Amino acid sequence: MAIKISKCSSKLKYIDSLDHQHRERYIQKLKDVSGIDPYQVEPKKFSANEEQLPDVTFGDIIMYLVNGTSAYTLEQFKSYKSLEAYNYVVSGWVDHVNTYKPECCANVIVTAKFSHSQRLNAKPLEPWIIASPQGTVLSAHCTCMAGLGESCSHVAALLFYIEEMQKYRERVSVTGKLAYWKKPSKKSVEYKELSCIDFRSATKLKQLTDNPDADATQSTPYRILNLSAVPAAGISDMKQILQILETNNKKPSIMTLVEPFCEMFKPPPQSEHLLSYLFTLRDENTDSM
Repeated sequence: MAIKISKCSSKLKYIDSLDHQHRERYIQKLKDVSGIDPYQVEPKKFSANEEQLPDVTFGDIIMYLVNGTSAYTLEQFKSYKSLEAYNYVVSGWVDHVNTYKPECCANVIVTAKFSHSQRLNAKPLEPWIIASPQGTVLSAHCTCMAGLGESCSHVAALLFYIEEMQKYRERVSVTGKLAYWKKPSKKSVEYKELSCIDFRSATKLKQLTDNPDADATQSTPYRILNLSAVPAAGISDMKQILQILETNNKKPSIMTLVEPFCEMFKPPPQSEHLLSYLFTLRDENTDSM
């Protein structure tokens, strides 16, 4: 079967970075979508419509991550650890989930971007999965170091994301309309004060995700203390503190900027012997070099 290359590029840039063994396996996986490389499809061809996601269930995830067979070892993945990747979903690290259904086949490509929890400014990882419309996971890949193994935690998180979307798409609210899942997002992670950070665990967030109605009865995840206003320290207060530090033989750097404490930080004068020695270092024979 010939492998088709997307018209948006005459060169499969990502696939060229793989060694021979992994390149052959990558091409083999692309046969499920007529050889179309998800990394080479034009962004405008993808859809963010959640209705186009395949019907992936928890059983499909188990069948792939645990009972699936590795193309390299011919043994089962048994990636039980990846089943904990649901924590990444409720914590909001999975983002930009899009689908693409090639015209030449029935299977669906689902891509995502996965933010780094420790390196916020690093380029997001890009897992993808290929599945049938009924939810059978056919193959997967990721740009992380373990992505060549096809069952990394990022692939698992994407599968759990799709499964969660399916559950909420099928759940009918009291108004008769499909329930809407307020997806956590990490498009831009900003530094915040401790009082503004939600420290609830992934387990707690999962409980709220499974039961959205309970969220309204939950108390604020943090408690704001009503502190009395404290006036800013003046110059006299600062000098008083520095005097106490000086008495205890402490020399913080700020003392170098405040008089009269800065006097004690003056460098000692250089001896005349050292200065005369420096003048002897010059070699007039090197002036013309």
